[in-house]
Amino acid sequence: MKNKYIVIVLLFTFILASCAPAAIVVKTETTIPTSTFTPVPTVTMTPSPTIEPSPTVVPTEAGPKAGDTKVENGFTYAYKEIKTPEGEYKGWFRPLAVNIPLHDRGGSYSPTLNPDGQTVATNSDGSVAWQAAKNLGPTNVYIELGVANEQAIRAITHTPHTEFFENMYDVTIATRLDEDFVQARGIPPVAVQNLFNAKLQNGKIAYNFLDGQTPYTWVVGPDSGATIYVVNYDNAAPAPDNGFWEWLIPTVGKPRSDWPKFRTAFWGVDGHGIIGAIASEKPMSDEELRMIPIWHEATVIGNHDKDVHGSGLSIFLQMLLQYSHTKELPQLNIEK
Repeated sequence: MKNKYIVIVLLFTFILASCAPAAIVVKTETTIPTSTFTPVPTVTMTPSPTIEPSPTVVPTEAGPKAGDTKVENGFTYAYKEIKTPEGEYKGWFRPLAVNIPLHDRGGSYSPTLNPDGQTVATNSDGSVAWQAAKNLGPTNVYIELGVANEQAIRAITHTPHTEFFENMYDVTIATRLDEDFVQARGIPPVAVQNLFNAKLQNGKIAYNFLDGQTPYTWVVGPDSGATIYVVNYDNAAPAPDNGFWEWLIPTVGKPRSDWPKFRTAFWGVDGHGIIGAIASEKPMSDEELRMIPIWHEATVIGNHDKDVHGSGLSIFLQMLLQYSHTKELPQLNIEK
């Protein structure tokens, strides 16, 4: 039994020895000293401002400006910006008539005016000093692109005098021009008539008129007549802000609805004379075309010191038109 216990004790000791944990081996390493780094300062970044993208510029087509020209069907038009009492009238225009005289004095003579502007010059023997007379009231007409039947009319021209001659057209004008100056003094002596003609040749005869409430003074002379613009009818509709008015030409044998209808305006007076506008509802006849260069001047002469606003076809103008296209000179010719 004793040996049995010895064996058991040995067996148990062996079992405990085999179950004991193995020894932990600690590996010894050489420690490398850590390097000392200088800290890098932190850089604070200022954010860049947000740049807004530039707006995309859309190019716009440049509109016409005063003086620009273009050609349509062989006619050259210039873009005009015309000053009016109410603002501006803009459009494409071509010349229709150039320096047509209101009163042709070709071949005639006129007394010379002294520098004082009030007396007639004389020669050393006391006789009147005469000079070649100049035409009076030069008128230019411009027509707007798009006016009814505009391109069927090439020009309005004048057949000039070649020698001393006055037909009823010139007599009618001369009589009316001197009416206020001469006839107001009764039967005029020759001296008064000579002074009138001398002043007329020197731009000393003035006509005052009103356009509504606006007063104007027009001096008729060799350098002062009119500048007339024939404009599109739809652009001339009467309104408080454009100065146009409308009138009819009574026509025998036609209903009132078929009477020629016109719109007219006075746009002022400058160094070249009256500035005016006229428009026709329908294509104009030759007689109506002859009216264009003389309508504004005849209206002022026939309404001296009066209001011209609302005027139409005056008796004085009808008389001028009656003789404007006779075989006798001067003639207003319509070239087509």
